[in-house]
Amino acid sequence: MEIILNDQSYELLEKKEFLEEMIKDIKDFDKNATYESCDIGRGADWPVILAIYSSIASTIGMISAIPAIIEILKKFKSHFVKMKKKYGRLKICEECARTLAINYIFENENEYEIKDVRNVFNKNIPINPPIRNKKIGNLSDNPDSYYFLIYHVILNNENEFGEFLEKYYHFIIKSDGVFELSHILEIPKWYDF
Repeated sequence: MEIILNDQSYELLEKKEFLEEMIKDIKDFDKNATYESCDIGRGADWPVILAIYSSIASTIGMISAIPAIIEILKKFKSHFVKMKKKYGRLKICEECARTLAINYIFENENEYEIKDVRNVFNKNIPINPPIRNKKIGNLSDNPDSYYFLIYHVILNNENEFGEFLEKYYHFIIKSDGVFELSHILEIPKWYDF
């Protein structure tokens, strides 16, 4: 999981202190995270720090207790908001966008009513072609994207026929973490359609 953070230290006299604080913030969230300095952009470069975190999605997949998942999602969202506020511009990878989307679902549903959440569609639409002619997928080579995501959510609520309520959550999330679209489609049963 990758996040690009704005490296403002090139303009500062206290460059070392700024970078040490940024690295501390990264490690406070994930002690196993790594980071590297890189430039992105065409023409005038944009100096950034690429933070590479352990996979939250795989951790969530191994946990069956919804309260534990919610705790991880809250921690990630809090870290994301803090980093965006503190360091300004940032870019996120598709896995970060999926994590924010799942958090959105849990914020909008009662955690005890969720039976299942499945990603049924995801598409990364790059805004610009890769910068250094490398494969699409490495965030520092392709930082500007829209992430189209659809999740199928099954709730424990049963109707009068014993059927579970189903919803589809649709998202378009920009690589800066902004939700361009969030839409909930409740699926009617065949007899109500």
